[in-house]
Amino acid sequence: MKAPQDSVSTYYNKNTRRFIRQGEGGGALAIHRGIWAPGIQSPEQAANWVPQAMFDRLSTSALPAPTILDLGCGVGGTLQFLARKFGALTGNKVSDGSAGAASGSTVPAHSARILKFWGVTISTAQVDLGRTFLQQQGLGSTITLLHGDYTQESTFEPLPPIGAVLALESFLHSPDLQKTFQLAAGALAPGGICLVCDDMLSLEPEFLGPTDHAHLQRFISQWHGYGLTTHQRMLDLGAQVGLELVSDQDLTPFLRLFRPRDRFAAAVLPLLRGLRFFSGHKESPAWVQNLDGGTSLQRLLYQRTLNYRLLVWRKRA
Repeated sequence: MKAPQDSVSTYYNKNTRRFIRQGEGGGALAIHRGIWAPGIQSPEQAANWVPQAMFDRLSTSALPAPTILDLGCGVGGTLQFLARKFGALTGNKVSDGSAGAASGSTVPAHSARILKFWGVTISTAQVDLGRTFLQQQGLGSTITLLHGDYTQESTFEPLPPIGAVLALESFLHSPDLQKTFQLAAGALAPGGICLVCDDMLSLEPEFLGPTDHAHLQRFISQWHGYGLTTHQRMLDLGAQVGLELVSDQDLTPFLRLFRPRDRFAAAVLPLLRGLRFFSGHKESPAWVQNLDGGTSLQRLLYQRTLNYRLLVWRKRA
């Protein structure tokens, strides 16, 4: 049996190009769901809603270090978005990190200048593809993508003090969520900001009915959701590592569920599962896993068994 990290790596190695090519936010290099809040008019705007919310928070906060770390960064789409936004905020081109605030200096609110962006992903395919995109956009010296496991201390050793940690639909995959929180908080300089946007259970699994429980198990197994936990436990894990909650926003009402393509996927899933059975394979192809887990995910979100939330913490100084 594969280790959880290997399963997640394989899943994204096989699916990432398809996510970018066919996904809702592929035009923004986003491998996360779009938020269709009032005023949003395009898939790209929807994909950038959470990164924009993150920028709004970070650009008005006094960060203790001019560095941002994205854990589970995909191909670096969120980091590219933030790098451009911070460059526009200062009226300068995006910095390559060769000049600016000294190490350990505070980045003042309303005039923040982030000098370096770091991203960590378990997928070698995402690192390779992301680095290609960064070179094409002239951001290769501003954003560094690393192949690593955010449950391992060695992943964090080469990093400088971090002013903000981001995790956008990535903590879901952690096989050791408590360790991931410990390492993320440990990387943060005192006073730093931690932002996590992900799916969270509204109640403990033992209280679910049989239908919801079946969908939950399918979602976890097909989307490799080893870190899925309740909203309350997520808050507790943050508190245990010295993070003070700043805001807690439920974004579930702004998700687009059961789009025509989603309904089609749900209709053909029995056939796709049957093909796996008759072929003798132990598991479905990665793209079928995505459709299968995604179908259960939408039903769980619709029933509010799961909520999609954006949490913001500040590390105690």
